[in-house]
Amino acid sequence: MVVDDEPLVRTLARRMLESAGYQVHEAADGLDALATLARLGRVDVVVTDLQMPNMDGVALATCLAGRSPPVPTLIISGFDHHPDKVARLGPFLPKPFGSDQLLEQLELVLAAATQPIRQAAE
Repeated sequence: MVVDDEPLVRTLARRMLESAGYQVHEAADGLDALATLARLGRVDVVVTDLQMPNMDGVALATCLAGRSPPVPTLIISGFDHHPDKVARLGPFLPKPFGSDQLLEQLELVLAAATQPIRQAAE
């Protein structure tokens, strides 16, 4: 799912992902994303902007991380944010980005989400 209040960004990201074979749903803000997620039941990953009206990407990423199982999230933004704040939310991709950058980051997020949880050595 691509979540961004800018229709052009959503459309471009969707096209980039669909050209790589992904099925993509769009949402205009965090509230729209949660409603879409409730309707769909589940998504594999959410690509979300940080700065949005109604429910921003910080609140959305926090909500998604609290789900069981958590929904992997890739944060995108054209604004300069404190790296420590963004790192708590998930991987970060600065705007503008190209198709190769988006796909590379998305593959990393998906790979990390499918890693088995390592148990502490006894």
